[in-house]
Amino acid sequence: MSTSTREQSSVVANRTSRNGSGTVSASSSRESRQVYRSNAPRTFPCPDCSIRGRRVRKRILEVIDLELHNRVKIVGTVGVYKSKCDCCKYFTSEIREASKGTEYSNRVRDEVVRLVTEENLTYELVRERMNEDFLITISIGTIHNWLKERGASPARPASGRRSSGSSRSRQASRNGQSSRQVQGGRRRGAKRSQRAAS
Repeated sequence: MSTSTREQSSVVANRTSRNGSGTVSASSSRESRQVYRSNAPRTFPCPDCSIRGRRVRKRILEVIDLELHNRVKIVGTVGVYKSKCDCCKYFTSEIREASKGTEYSNRVRDEVVRLVTEENLTYELVRERMNEDFLITISIGTIHNWLKERGASPARPASGRRSSGSSRSRQASRNGQSSRQVQGGRRRGAKRSQRAAS
C-alpha cells in the first residue's frame, strides 16, 4: 500500500471513530447552553402567610428551557427556609422561569399548550414539533397533565384518530346489525320450511 493510500485510510478511520458512521449528525454538533438564575436571599416569605423564614441551606435545580434549535438548561439556585409560622416546617423559594418541582420551564409548558389548543395539533405532532424545533423530548402523559392543569382540552384525540369510544359504538352497531340479519334469515328459512311441509 502506498503512503498516500495509507494517509487516506487514516483520515477515513478518524472520521468514522467520531460517531461510528463516518458522519457527524446535526444534533451532535449542537452544544447545550446553560443559563444561571438565583433566588436565595437570607430570608424569604412563607408562600401561605407571608411570614418570613430564615434560610437554612441552598439547593441547585435544573430546568429545561426553550430556544430554537438549541438545548438550553436553566441552572437555578434556590433557598430552603425554616418557617416561623404554623403553615409548614420548611419551604423553598422559586425562580420565576419555572414552578416548583417541575422539570420544564413555564415557556415550554406554554408552548405545548398553545400548539394543542391554538394550532390544533395532536399530542404526537406536538412531541415531534418540540423535538425538531427545540430538541426537547416530552411524553404524551406530560402533555395531557399540562392541559389538565390549565383546564384546556385538545380539539381532537391525542393520536389524531377517532376516539376508542366511537370505535366501540360503531363495532357494537355492526354486531347488532349482523345479529338482526342472522335472525331475519332464520325466520325466513323457517317460513319456507312450513310452506314446503304444507
